[in-house]
Amino acid sequence: MARVMAKIMKRGEKGKKVARYHCDSKRCNSDIEYATEDIKTDPRGESYVVCPVCECWIDTAVLNWEWIK
Repeated sequence: MARVMAKIMKRGEKGKKVARYHCDSKRCNSDIEYATEDIKTDPRGESYVVCPVCECWIDTAVLNWEWIK
């Protein structure tokens, strides 16, 4: 029996893990989307992301991560 090879017609994009967050600091009221590449770590080992609008630090523990395409 002949072996059938799979053929890729269109390569899909790899999924990306993101978190959406409503920054409700006193300085801004932005809806922001973060990717895992945006995570930074402070000297104590705590993980955070920085709001690109008001530059406040947001603890990654409050972010709800999901996979998108």
